[in-house]
This record gives sequence, structure tokens and C-alpha cells, in this order.
Amino acid sequence: MADSVLDLVKQNLTPDMVNRIAGGLGIGGGAAQGLVAAAIPGILASVAGAAAAPGGAANVSDAVAAHTGDALDAVKAALGGSGQAAAASAGSDMLGGLLGADGLNGLAASLAQHAGVSPAIATSVIGLVAPHVMGAIGQAAPNAATDPGALTQALASQKDAITAALPSGLSNMLQSSGVLGNLGALGGLGGMASAAQSAMGSATQAASDASDDGSGGMPSWLYGVGGLVIAGLLAWYFLGHGGQQTPASAPTPAPAA
Repeated sequence: MADSVLDLVKQNLTPDMVNRIAGGLGIGGGAAQGLVAAAIPGILASVAGAAAAPGGAANVSDAVAAHTGDALDAVKAALGGSGQAAAASAGSDMLGGLLGADGLNGLAASLAQHAGVSPAIATSVIGLVAPHVMGAIGQAAPNAATDPGALTQALASQKDAITAALPSGLSNMLQSSGVLGNLGALGGLGGMASAAQSAMGSATQAASDASDDGSGGMPSWLYGVGGLVIAGLLAWYFLGHGGQQTPASAPTPAPAA
């Protein structure tokens, strides 16, 4: 991922737009700016953790795909107007579908306590910021909208930056509430995605080399099939199991001489 998602959200969610959010919620502009500034890394960290859960990357990819172009423009147009409440509700429902009700409530409660606002206001801000976060992920990593593996790898590459951007107090509260429970596994899943891509590339190169030198041995097409099998197994492992480890079986004793 070449661009920072954090920077892209901040660029797309302009101070004027945040002031419109503040007006719609009846809070001061300064309070809204601080609330949004904390919500951005909080939502990103939560989404990254959700992507690391079993099956979560595919759900996050779908959410990214649903918040591009006209859909995101509609959210921007609603800010500060009569449609802001509906947009906030839709955004919080979307995020709740990824985090679960407890995850969304934990994020809102932590953000509300950190910023000194009511949970209802925090939930509304989360609902209005979340679509911009999804849009920024898709902008920074276009393949993330269609490829869960690419999404996982992209978020893993920015896990440290996202974690560092969380205010310390908010980070501690999110850890205590369990919202960030899966975030620690994200780096390992990104590594597995890289391994799958590497295996595919190595198999393709081996097939090409075998074809070029005309050497004997296995037919070259078998290298490609092997690479596909390896990549498929790795993808199934990290997307379907969230990096869970299977205990190794005890070795079979050698027969007596």
C-alpha cells in the first residue's frame, strides 16, 4: 500500500466537513475535530482487527467495495444536512456488521469516554467517519475491494502506523474492551499472504526455466499447478482460520529392529 490510509482519510474528510458534522450534532467545531481525529485511527484499528478474524477479510473487502464513488459522495453530501442522521445510522450499522454489536458499542463507549461526549454522539461520529475510512482503504489499495488477501496484506503493512496514531488513553480502553482482540494476529496473516504470492511466483519462474532449457523431469505445467495448490492452501489457511495454529501431531515411534 503506497499511500497512508490515515493521511487519505484526513485529506478526504476536510475541516469544513467536520464542522458540518459538528453543526448537525450540535457540538463545537473544536470538540468535533478532536473527536474525529481520535475516531479515524480507532475505526481503522478496529477494522484491521476485524479483517484478521476468521472470514473477516472478505466482509471488510465487501464494505470497501460498497463505499467508493457515488456511495461515498452521498455520505459527504449529507453532512450537516437533514440526511446526516440517516447517513450516521447507515455507517454505524455497516461497522457493526463487521465488529459485531459488542465491538461497535465498545468502540463508541471508549471514544465517548476519551473525548468527553455522550455515547450517542460518539456512535454518530463513528457512523459518519467509517465510510470515509473504507473509501480511503480502497483508494490506497484498489485491489482490497475485490481481493481479501490483498486487503489483509495492505492493512498489515500499516498496522504499526495505525496503532501509533491511537491516543494512548483510547488505545488502552479499546484493548480493555476487547475491540482490538484480533489486531495482533494481523501481521502474521499479512506474512502468509506474501508467502502465497511468493510461492506462486517461484512456481511460475520454475516452469519458465524448465520450458526454456528443455530439461527432463516433471512436465513444466506441474510447477504451475503446484504453485496454485500451495497458494490456495495458504489463502484458505489465513482467510478461513485467522492464523490459528494446529497442534503438531506426536511423531510415530520407529519400529523395533
